[in-house]
Amino acid sequence: PAAEEMGEKARQACAGLVALFEKYKARFRQPGSLAGTGKAFLAEIGLEEEIRRGSDDLAQARRRIENLEEVVNAMAAYEQREEQPTLAGFLEKVSLLDSEEPGRDGKEKKLARDAVTLMSLHSSKGLEFPIVFLVGFEEEFLPHKKSIHETFDIDEERRLCYVGITRARQRLVLTGARQRKKYGQLQAREPSRFLGEIPGELLHRSENAEKPPISEKDQERLAGSFFSGIKTLLGE
Repeated sequence: PAAEEMGEKARQACAGLVALFEKYKARFRQPGSLAGTGKAFLAEIGLEEEIRRGSDDLAQARRRIENLEEVVNAMAAYEQREEQPTLAGFLEKVSLLDSEEPGRDGKEKKLARDAVTLMSLHSSKGLEFPIVFLVGFEEEFLPHKKSIHETFDIDEERRLCYVGITRARQRLVLTGARQRKKYGQLQAREPSRFLGEIPGELLHRSENAEKPPISEKDQERLAGSFFSGIKTLLGE
């Protein structure tokens, strides 16, 4: 409707929205403030609170909030790479990364491609691959911080870890970061507690490359013992 056909409350709301857009349009044009401005914008519009308020599924809400954090992290990474970072340039990069050739919407076709397949631990159930990378094998990722500080359901996270480990037919690579960015700020990270539950003889750490590997027979014996213990723990 035209402005004159709107009520006073609606006109004030529209004026506030336009003012908000103008304010952040100017801030996004300022050099060296892309991630900080993005974080401030998300905070001012209260998107995180709205996600929590409007969702009945706490796990889904948590994932959506984590996605917001990753947007700010991506902005910060883009700023570091580009000499003259802009919001338009960042959105263009994101659009290019998100695009995919048409006609490849079938899950089986994607898995059959000669390419790296990215998936969550939940969606990997029932699948196997010659080589598997578990990325982010860190505290507050696996086990998730929600399980550590709120639900205290570490056993369920351990089961999920077991699912990821057993997707690998030949080789499993566990990776973690010493530092990660959250809202553009570096934070120290710790290895997952589940790493300490895996027999050391089964692990080949990159910093100890000179250590001779154990024989295949011993590897099979240790692996069998480890997985038997896990299955007993999980009641399988």
